[in-house]
Amino acid sequence: MAQHSFQDLLFHQNQILFGHDSTPGLIAFEIEGLDRMKIFHREDNQTLSESVAFRPFLLLEGEQWLKGWGGDAEIEPLKGSAPFNRVAFFPDLNQLQEARFHLQKKTGKNPSAPEAPYWYISDPVQQYLLLSGRTHLLGLDFGDLKRLQIDIETYS
Repeated sequence: MAQHSFQDLLFHQNQILFGHDSTPGLIAFEIEGLDRMKIFHREDNQTLSESVAFRPFLLLEGEQWLKGWGGDAEIEPLKGSAPFNRVAFFPDLNQLQEARFHLQKKTGKNPSAPEAPYWYISDPVQQYLLLSGRTHLLGLDFGDLKRLQIDIETYS
């Protein structure tokens, strides 16, 4: 019987599940300052890192919601007919937070409200992964892992 790694299966080529950037060996992502992401990767049994630019964002139902806000945002239309049809990019996390406060005040809706006309992702790492199409652990076998951290959250 032939030996196959999980990476040989077509399942791992699914870009919706595993992202459109297939850079192998990425093991961790951390926010670095207000506008950078630090990426850790494994290469030849070494752990290396690099710092890359990061533009935080939020999604909007139309452009009107940031009118009157004094901050800096680049608003781009999105394809399709979904309610969130604009993405607003910000130069750094401070501008994103100021925009979120503005939207909360202007709409009277918290970011977690289902009827809010904006979608705010509070985790910068999740934002980076969504935009970059990168993901953890591609090209690594289970034996290549040096540490595994699991965050279990409960509601009580």
